[in-house]
Amino acid sequence: MRGMDVANAALRFCLDHPYISSTFIGMSAPEQVDANLKALEIHSDPEFLAGVQRAAGVALNETWPSGRPENQD
Repeated sequence: MRGMDVANAALRFCLDHPYISSTFIGMSAPEQVDANLKALEIHSDPEFLAGVQRAAGVALNETWPSGRPENQD
């Protein structure tokens, strides 16, 4: 994954994360559809992804509330 396009690395992170059940991707051109489909064929490097996570200070169990406050329990 080293040397991988940052968009592909981000997509692979979402696809490989055990707690992410849905990933929505915006695309505005056919080339982007092709690129995202190719990202499905890339094999993840767990060591690289863990390093990205450490560098970003992201916790795997951290969530961000969304939606209306009255719907958050």
